[in-house]
Amino acid sequence: MNGEVVEVIAAEESDMVYYGVVLSSEKAAADSTTSTSSTSVQIATRVACSDGVERTFYHSGSTYSAGRPVTTTVNNGETQLKSLSKRSLEGTVSQDGTTFAGYEFAADVEILDTDSEGGYARIYPSRLAGARLESDDVYYYSLDENGHIDLLILNEATGDTLTYVYLTTAERGGGDSTSGSYTYLLDGESYSLSGSVAYSVSKGGAVTYYDNGEIDNLQQLESVTLTQLSDLYAMAGNQKYMLAETVQILLRDTSTARGYYATTLADINDEDYTLTGWYDDLGYSAGGRIRILVAEAVES
Repeated sequence: MNGEVVEVIAAEESDMVYYGVVLSSEKAAADSTTSTSSTSVQIATRVACSDGVERTFYHSGSTYSAGRPVTTTVNNGETQLKSLSKRSLEGTVSQDGTTFAGYEFAADVEILDTDSEGGYARIYPSRLAGARLESDDVYYYSLDENGHIDLLILNEATGDTLTYVYLTTAERGGGDSTSGSYTYLLDGESYSLSGSVAYSVSKGGAVTYYDNGEIDNLQQLESVTLTQLSDLYAMAGNQKYMLAETVQILLRDTSTARGYYATTLADINDEDYTLTGWYDDLGYSAGGRIRILVAEAVES
């Protein structure tokens, strides 16, 4: 607790089953395994478990690709890790977020949204309220002894596993060049990207896609001028947009070279600022949330 060991238990007392998605998997160094059972443990696999905790498991066998849903059993000090067989379910989550496809959510339900690159997001039933989930959205579910859903592993159902950025510059090479140069803000920090690939994006909100840890593509988000703002949602006329829990708030200041600063939702409002929201219109069943909000002070 708080970075200190508070208890040590014997391996035979640590029998557990974990569900999650692989973040990385590689051969472990000979002295890196914590297993005391044998020297056959060769693989170190890092897993984002359904409780939101990242754990590293040492096991024998083969490596696993990032994004692979797995189940890990620790029994008497022995660790077995294997691919999780699909068990899908489809239906609508109730408006109050208490039921899905005719099943109640257990009070301690664990829900993990995942993607094929190893991205993940621990979410809660309220995040899915009112959403219609198709069978392809649900990779696995299980029921407890009361017949309630106690585990739900989703497959790119929310869009929350992705990384959203705000492009401050987006330039293509001249002539027939396919090169591109981009500067973007992520959580208020500025980054640059350039190379021999040009993406069909312009200044504004965008989503990044990765391949082996490197940005592989950029896709523009949809923008909307907002007329009302609350802690949970925004309005554009009569249209309501939910805010992502991790919505990035940027204050535009044209009087400085930097131009944009990270701020908080509490520091802006719909009376003193012009508000532009950038939301994901990417086809996710529980997507369509505002990921980036840009505020610019109204001139007096």
